[in-house]
Amino acid sequence: MNVKTQSTYKALLLAGFLFSLPITGLFTAAATSSPVFAKNTEKPKVTIIIDDVGNNESRGLRTVNLKGPVTLAILPDRPYSVSLANQAHQLGKELLLHAPMENLRDMPLGVGALTSDMSASQYRDQLIKNIDSIPHLMGLNNHMGSLLTTKHLQMNWTMQVLKDRNLLFVDSRTNPKSIAKEVAMLYDIPTVSRDIFLDHLRTPQFIAKQFEKCLKLATKNGTCLMIGHPYPETLNHLEKELPKLKKRGYQQQPLSQLIRNEGLARKAIRKPNQTRISTALSSNSSQ
Repeated sequence: MNVKTQSTYKALLLAGFLFSLPITGLFTAAATSSPVFAKNTEKPKVTIIIDDVGNNESRGLRTVNLKGPVTLAILPDRPYSVSLANQAHQLGKELLLHAPMENLRDMPLGVGALTSDMSASQYRDQLIKNIDSIPHLMGLNNHMGSLLTTKHLQMNWTMQVLKDRNLLFVDSRTNPKSIAKEVAMLYDIPTVSRDIFLDHLRTPQFIAKQFEKCLKLATKNGTCLMIGHPYPETLNHLEKELPKLKKRGYQQQPLSQLIRNEGLARKAIRKPNQTRISTALSSNSSQ
């Protein structure tokens, strides 16, 4: 077998081996000249969103000053929505509109409510007004919304506005039957959904348990997105535990980075990057 034939044969073997690997293994091999089974040394990543910001100034300020890249989800047209958004932005925090959406329990939504009895123009006008009421937004998540996030029509209207405004979407998953994330993906909007609710029971014991549950999930999957609220019990726990995360082997990850990485992984699964595959074949066959 001459040199050229040997080289071709090795490349074909490697190609077959690479395509038998999971996507993560494929990208590890493509990105470096290290062995395919190089150990992943990245720390598990935790992303935190605090909802319902804007009604209370003192709790809002405590939220703004939480350690690390905590995202604030701000209710529209509340007494402290704008001032807290500006202060958070100055500290480099990322901001979402916490859009009030109709729920199954008929709980009051307050100013800026989005409901299923609105016409298309009423719905879009209210959503745009909500977006325009808060500076520095990078996206939206749903406040309540256990009914509205199951509605195809209203979720399409929502994503049309977000697409026009170049905003991302986080599905808070207040209903396991939510279709919101799937509709966002159809519009090619950067999106992710909540993993853990931190404080739907407002006791220190329950909040501590949910926080540790998120860390375990991050250890297992690489990431975890938790959502909490500016309750005194929640803020007390986060103020105590967030400074300890690094020593415990975890990393706080900005929401934008989580969504970016999930989008890249989704595209990779749909269509493997042939350039990276070619690079891997070339670098390995020459060794």
